[in-house]
Amino acid sequence: MRLDANLPELREWSDVSVQTDAALREAGLVGRQLPPRFSEVAPLLTPPRQVLWLTDDFEEAVLQQGPLSSWKGVFPPADGLARERLEALVAVGEAFAPEVAARVRWTLRVSPEGRVARVVPALWYAQAEELGGFLRALVQRWPEELSLEQLPPAGEPRRERHPVGSDWIGEEPVSRVQLLSLALLALWRSGTEDSELVRFHEEYLREWGRELDTLARWLPLEDPGAARFAPLRTRLHAPGPARLEARSVRSYESVRERIDARLGDGHLGVDEAARRLSPVERVTWALDELYAAMCQHTFHLWEQNWVERDFDGPGLVSRIAVAARELEPLAADLFLWTARWARERGIPLVSLVPDVWLDGLDAGETFIRAVAERWPEDLEPQFLPEPPRWSPPPLVPSPGSVRYPGIAIGLPEKVTPQRLAARALFSLWRAGVGDDELAAFSREYQEAPQREPEVLSRWLLLDEEALRERLHPQAARPSSNPTFPGSGSWITGEDGDGGPLRREPLGGLTRMEMLCTLRSLTETQRQALLAAPGQLEAFIDDEEDFGDGEGARFQELDIGETWHGLQYLLTGTAWDGQAPLDFLVRGGEDVGDIPSDEGTARLFTSAQVKELSKALQAISPSTLRQRYAPARMQQEDIYPGFWEEPPPDLDPQEELLSYFEELRDFTARVAKRGQGLLVFIG
Repeated sequence: MRLDANLPELREWSDVSVQTDAALREAGLVGRQLPPRFSEVAPLLTPPRQVLWLTDDFEEAVLQQGPLSSWKGVFPPADGLARERLEALVAVGEAFAPEVAARVRWTLRVSPEGRVARVVPALWYAQAEELGGFLRALVQRWPEELSLEQLPPAGEPRRERHPVGSDWIGEEPVSRVQLLSLALLALWRSGTEDSELVRFHEEYLREWGRELDTLARWLPLEDPGAARFAPLRTRLHAPGPARLEARSVRSYESVRERIDARLGDGHLGVDEAARRLSPVERVTWALDELYAAMCQHTFHLWEQNWVERDFDGPGLVSRIAVAARELEPLAADLFLWTARWARERGIPLVSLVPDVWLDGLDAGETFIRAVAERWPEDLEPQFLPEPPRWSPPPLVPSPGSVRYPGIAIGLPEKVTPQRLAARALFSLWRAGVGDDELAAFSREYQEAPQREPEVLSRWLLLDEEALRERLHPQAARPSSNPTFPGSGSWITGEDGDGGPLRREPLGGLTRMEMLCTLRSLTETQRQALLAAPGQLEAFIDDEEDFGDGEGARFQELDIGETWHGLQYLLTGTAWDGQAPLDFLVRGGEDVGDIPSDEGTARLFTSAQVKELSKALQAISPSTLRQRYAPARMQQEDIYPGFWEEPPPDLDPQEELLSYFEELRDFTARVAKRGQGLLVFIG
């Protein structure tokens, strides 16, 4: 059975997409943590919609940056029916694009756990448009009455072999990832075995900066000096000895000045930026970027951006850490552990890594400065040996009441649940506790609010009662302010578009935390949320990005319970004030409630963010310091209501000013990216 290549288009792909999404939403299959199986989806969809569901999931998977081990939807081994039906329908429709269909079927035979799985996204990169055109043609032309259950088994795929000519590249300028994809495609078309595709792919990635030499050994390559190869020009030096300078030969500040001069405003991809830098500049820049991600809790962004297609950012940082370990072993090990995290542990616990770093930031800064001062100008990090796996033997937990009785922690000067968690995680990591145990501790700690001392005492050696007194002093004695906030009120969202929050009687309920988070979003995502507010919670939980790759690399700032105090300092009022400085409690467009958090969310356009950023830049911390009035803030019921009698370990004024500076920097970054803003309190 084969479809005729001349079949007319029967429907619009976008219409089928909307109809499919609506049917699955109605059945409660959208937004689940685990994607539905084909057997669950098929009874709800017509044949063309089944075709869309299968092909759309396939397209998303093969065009992603990661290996096939992270495929979803049609690819779990437990859902063999989906894979079988997809291959059958591709075989039936192969006349629309025979070579693309053959490559799809080859891809479906690849094991997600095999070495060739890493090759697949790179091979498809240069064929994204052809793949999309073929899969859309299947949806648009699929006969309404042709059930997928009626399709015969696909049989063995046919793979025609074509000799490779010198025109396999074309005449257009090429980037590193484009050239890799075109080369893999040419080798695949020539019938190259999978094992050889893997060998070429690994060799190409390993020879960063010398890609043309690699290509010349595998494929016909005319005139490597041609202009179209300009994007591959790299400031590489001949390999030098892997020895650091005996003493400081330059300052860190001078290296940073050189980096900033070469990279300009920073709007470059990781691969392009790396090519512009000399070895010592590249090394300092790589460490700085990861260190900044730890400081700003943006490890998820580093992980996405620093594995840019096939630029091996984690490998680069790992090589540096191993080569310079003598300068600061603790920090070097921290860099090595962090950089290898994503590649060797699948989907990382991204929120855990910056917490582990918190007590290691000083050592990290010392390490970066020493590396910048003593790294030889001609020592290419890319030429260093592949670093060993991070695999020290993990510390074995004790069978007694305390899992690690040999680890004790001192209490930080500022005792908060978050700060204690970071101190414990760093201490556990430093002592050699394994990743699974770190993750288990983190989960247990987060799931036990108000019981942190109890959790810590099960993992480490400490004085539980002394810690409880410092961490939750109100729990040991009657509270002078048991209701929320101030004189007993609750925050709710006002009806209407972006109206102010309002206060309602609490009726004696105990105090609950209301936390504020700000998150960047693209215009596409803003419009999608306004059109589908029911997706708000999935969007906030990173389960839905509306297919927007740029928006998936979002920036986020958590200002905790300081939002109401900042509103007061910025506007002089509890719930009013002049736009745009009243943005924390009103303004923007209301996108609905967050059911699980009993909170609200509002959206601001990129233009509004730029206006807000300008307004915040015009305010100095000294101005806000003068506006700080504890008695007045208490009288105005400014949340969280302890302005006149704050906890002994907290300076509310300094905390507000610190968060203001973070808020100002954050909005400036979002404005610079030309993105909008989501503000949610819950």
